[in-house]
Amino acid sequence: MNRSKALENVQAILKQRGESYGDLRKNWTQTSQMMSMIAGKDITPEQFGAMMIAMKLSRLANSDCKHVDSLLDIIGYAALTLEVIDNEH
Repeated sequence: MNRSKALENVQAILKQRGESYGDLRKNWTQTSQMMSMIAGKDITPEQFGAMMIAMKLSRLANSDCKHVDSLLDIIGYAALTLEVIDNEH
């Protein structure tokens, strides 16, 4: 898959997920608050994005770095994290 096709795929996935899950900032804030309760320390929405990328990297490490869905998800989580950061400013 070339990079243009990868980015097109990620854009389509993010559009579909946005329609299914609603407002990004609200969802990630809610999730980071839940993670904060579990971890016993504050976790920001941006840190949640980084954690999701780390989870996908861990999965890749166990699949010889060839799991296409995980690679596309990493691109998506990075883009969403940038959006969350941008919305703060």
